[in-house]
Amino acid sequence: MQPRGRLHQDDTFEVAGLAGGIVEKLLGYTTEAERDDQPEKMFLKVHGLPWQSYFLDAGLGFWEESGEEEDPFDAYRGDSREIDYGERFGLLGARIIEARCSVIEPWQTTSIAVTFEAGVLRLSYARPNDLDADVVLTFERFGG
Repeated sequence: MQPRGRLHQDDTFEVAGLAGGIVEKLLGYTTEAERDDQPEKMFLKVHGLPWQSYFLDAGLGFWEESGEEEDPFDAYRGDSREIDYGERFGLLGARIIEARCSVIEPWQTTSIAVTFEAGVLRLSYARPNDLDADVVLTFERFGG
């Protein structure tokens, strides 16, 4: 499968082709020394698909796809720390239900949510009414 580069740059979108996919890797990179919940960029490897990456900036959601020959982490090595969220949240081997970016009402800021059978992984602004706020990652497990 050919990588498609930037797929989305908007406040509302759904990532086609991920539903039913199985997670092989789920990583985040952060420059925060002591905060593992503030990744600047997320990386998702789904079985049979190229690396996916996503992030929030200026109130918009961004979703990109990179090629197998590319090193999707190159820009994040050095000052950034890698965090294995797949391992941390028990999502390796999990099936994806959907991935979407949506507007949080009434503040009009965005959030990217990847829904799994086990729960929802959400990247959003720490203060939804403040585009200068830190971006935080949360995982809400279904049924608990």
